[in-house]
Amino acid sequence: MKDFVSVIICCFNEELHIGEAINSILNQTYQNFEIIIVDDNSNDKTIDIISQFLKVDNRIKLISHEKNEGSASSRNIGIKNSKYELIAILDADDICLPNRLEIQVKFLNQNPEIGIVGSSAFYRGSNKLDKIINMSSENDRIQSEKYLKCPFINSTTVFRKCFFLNVGGYNPYYKRAQDYDLWLRMLKITKGHNINIPLIIYNTSKSHKLVDLLWYPAHASYSSVLRDSAQKKKLVATFRHIVANLWNFLK
Repeated sequence: MKDFVSVIICCFNEELHIGEAINSILNQTYQNFEIIIVDDNSNDKTIDIISQFLKVDNRIKLISHEKNEGSASSRNIGIKNSKYELIAILDADDICLPNRLEIQVKFLNQNPEIGIVGSSAFYRGSNKLDKIINMSSENDRIQSEKYLKCPFINSTTVFRKCFFLNVGGYNPYYKRAQDYDLWLRMLKITKGHNINIPLIIYNTSKSHKLVDLLWYPAHASYSSVLRDSAQKKKLVATFRHIVANLWNFLK
């Protein structure tokens, strides 16, 4: 597998996690990658930690913002500066399992009709692995459920850059769930798939990440969804789905 991957990590004040995230990429079984880190004007020791990695691996590139621009703009800038067609997303407080890139690159090579591939994930809260998050696997189901729940866990995704550029990237208007809005637009022009094994450890110790996981459909992408009046009924189903399943997430 000769395909190279651009791994995009965006961070803001992630001194407690950024080193572990970077190491999880450097320790991949698949080594054909570059790492683009976009620091969103951190004021802790995040840059100092990243600088140590820059000294030992020339596949790592750092882009530093002079002011805080938000995660959507940061990811767009990282992808704009990437060299390769395959883009892997990793949040700065999440961890890739060692075979993540190998499995996902192989899958995309074998399935050229798929534009986005995600996976299941372990989720970690309070420094322990709590549960496995399983996602719908096949494209038909992903497409039919995409207005009921977010179809991918952002940090698990590898996608083809051509589709990302075609839809205009992440929308900086959204302060939360920019990825959900992106997936809805990309799934109009390509197919998606989730591999039914955990390939990352997803950190839910930050309250907003748990809220996003539960409530994405309730607050994300409303402008694009509401453009089509036929989709209004799907929003009603969204709230019913959330209420019916909220207890299962929390217990």
